[in-house]
Amino acid sequence: MPQILLNHPALDTLPIGVVLLDSRLRILSVNAEAARLVGHSADFCSSKPLQDVLLQRPEASGHNIATRIQESLPDRRPIQKAQTTLTGPTHESHPVEWTYVPLDTNGDTGGVLTIRDLTREIELQQDRDRLARVAEESPSPVIELDSDANLVYANPAMTQLLQQFGYDTNGFPAVVPRELARLVQRCLESGQEVRGKEVCLPQASFTWIFCPVPSHQLVRGYAVDMTEVMAAQEELRRSAEHLRNSNRQLDQALREAQDAARVKTSFLATVSHELRTPMNGV
Repeated sequence: MPQILLNHPALDTLPIGVVLLDSRLRILSVNAEAARLVGHSADFCSSKPLQDVLLQRPEASGHNIATRIQESLPDRRPIQKAQTTLTGPTHESHPVEWTYVPLDTNGDTGGVLTIRDLTREIELQQDRDRLARVAEESPSPVIELDSDANLVYANPAMTQLLQQFGYDTNGFPAVVPRELARLVQRCLESGQEVRGKEVCLPQASFTWIFCPVPSHQLVRGYAVDMTEVMAAQEELRRSAEHLRNSNRQLDQALREAQDAARVKTSFLATVSHELRTPMNGV
């Protein structure tokens, strides 16, 4: 019966490899995923000893799979979630997790070996580790908040800010926007990021971007330290105001000079006229 079930086409759609073994650990049948992992066709695997088909890297941890299964046969002990690395005939390798469950089929004590390819999981874990390192090593503050706006993660840069600026009276970090709870709710409900939320403190200024992580019902926040930019803008504003004041003073001085010039010109014209008038009488 198990052999009939194992040959069922539905097993070829499973994402794990399934190998049916007899009591001498000869392969009775394999599904499509198992054939892919061992690097041979199902027909090639049939009736072959498991150890001849299921090859492992020499440096793979633990005993050979066939040896471990053989050792478990006397007391019919299942083997759960062991890990190793399989290598195929063309030397491609697959890190796998395997499980063996003994069966009693018409007096023949064989069993089922399942093999799960860990390649994608390891790649995803490596990606997660890499992204985690990016956050940990980032000079910019990074936080994660749950749906209630509780702080569940802060990278070292954010931790330093928490130590420096502390929390407000509502229990939120002083360096985040005051409407944090509303921003978190807005992010999760809309599924859209929220940009340009500014926080201005006497000693520092930050601009925040909040991005939803719907799969975990979290919101991730990234801050850009705008302290130097704001200081430069303030210095520029003061310089512009000083320049405007200087221009106003120059304009006033120019008007006064022009008024003085007009008075002088009028005085000289009057004096010249007065001097000419007596001469005309003579």
